[in-house]
Amino acid sequence: MKHIHLERCNSTQKYLIEMTKDNAVDEVLVSCDFQSHGIGQRGNLWDCYTNSLCMSFVLIENEVLSLTALEIGVLTCDFFKSNYKNELFLKWPNDILNSKGQKVGGIIINKQGDKKPIIGVGLNLFPSKNDKLSSYDVEAGFIFNTELNMAKEKLAKSFYQFILANRHNSEIVIKKWNDLCIHIGKDVQIHNDNKTQDGVFEGIGKYGQALIKHEGKTIEYYTGSLRINN
Repeated sequence: MKHIHLERCNSTQKYLIEMTKDNAVDEVLVSCDFQSHGIGQRGNLWDCYTNSLCMSFVLIENEVLSLTALEIGVLTCDFFKSNYKNELFLKWPNDILNSKGQKVGGIIINKQGDKKPIIGVGLNLFPSKNDKLSSYDVEAGFIFNTELNMAKEKLAKSFYQFILANRHNSEIVIKKWNDLCIHIGKDVQIHNDNKTQDGVFEGIGKYGQALIKHEGKTIEYYTGSLRINN
């Protein structure tokens, strides 16, 4: 594998997209100490805190393409549990949460033509007194309460190697994702195409779609944002 680690960049996604636009590449990882203009879902800016880890990498998609991001969410939880005994959880579609229900990470995918997808992962590792956390539907938080004794470059490489070595088939992704979901059986709101739907979250279907039960019927959502009702 090839690993490029930068002290600072605008976006690891944009860097890797530009790097691969004319050539097909395998097993390439770009990580950085600080990312100034990270890309979030639906074109939003991804906040980068002092002790965040931002990276993008090339990956063969899951056998069910729409499960790729969800597989990365599962593997992220697997990585931190296996290596640090740290429990993380998932929120549909691509959010990673800590045990307090705070958002500590997110996943984005860029797929261009027949090239392998470029996966972007942002992780808030541990807090700094210099950070002022942004306020969204889900409160921001961190994976660790105290400083992690590992350089970001080394952690990014270890994370990517774990992903490459521990891929899951679609059936395992769906089962493990549902097991790790923090809002199974809870009242939620789905926002999609300027419409809002209330219901109970039943899990994900075989394509990663959200299954929302409303008035006795199960409604499927393939895209959108989800809010957990208090």
